[in-house]
Amino acid sequence: MNGATQLRVLVVIAHPDPDSLCQAAKTTACQALLQQGHQVKELDLYKNGFDPSLPLDAYKKHYTPDNITPVAEEVAQLQWAQALVVIYPVWWMSAPAIFKGWLDRVWLPEIASTFTDSGTIVPLLTEIKKIVFINTYGASWWRMALIGNPGRFFITLTMRACTSWFVSIKTVSLYSAVAAGEKRGKAFLNRISDAMKNF
Repeated sequence: MNGATQLRVLVVIAHPDPDSLCQAAKTTACQALLQQGHQVKELDLYKNGFDPSLPLDAYKKHYTPDNITPVAEEVAQLQWAQALVVIYPVWWMSAPAIFKGWLDRVWLPEIASTFTDSGTIVPLLTEIKKIVFINTYGASWWRMALIGNPGRFFITLTMRACTSWFVSIKTVSLYSAVAAGEKRGKAFLNRISDAMKNF
C-alpha cells in the first residue's frame, strides 16, 4: 500500500445484465481495490433481488426505531463502510429505480442523518470519507453538461448531506456508451483501475 490508508469499501452496483459494461466495471474496481489492500464488500442490488419499493408498513415505520428491520443487512453494510463505489447506468437522466430505492430504504432517518429542531440535517454516516461514481451514459457529455447532469447532482447532494459536505467525491464516466466500441470500453475500464489504485 506504500503507506496508504486501508479502507473498508462498499461497492454497490445496479445493473441487471451480468455481461454488461457496468458489471465489468465492478469486477475491475473490486480487483484493483483488493490489490491495494482495501477491504471490499460487494452489493449487487439486482442479483440480491433488492426490493426498491417502500411498502405501506415500512413507510409507517420510516421514522421509528423499527425502520431498519426489513433492510438490516443493507444498513449494516452501509454503516461498515468508510468509502463507497457506486456503479450504475444512467437511465432517463438518473440512476435506475433499484438504486434510488436503495437510497430511499437504506439511507434512513437516524441511520444516514437526523434533524435538529430547526430542521437542519445532521449527517450520521461520517465514517464515509470517499465516494466514487462509475457511470455509463447513453447520452453525450455535451448533452449531460447542458442540462446539468441532474441525476448525479441530486444523488451527490444527498450523499454529502449524510456524510460530510467535504467528503471526497470522484467520477469515472463513459458517455455515448452505446456506440463506444471495444477500444473505448477498454479505456474506460483502465480509467477505473487507475482511479481505484489512487483511491
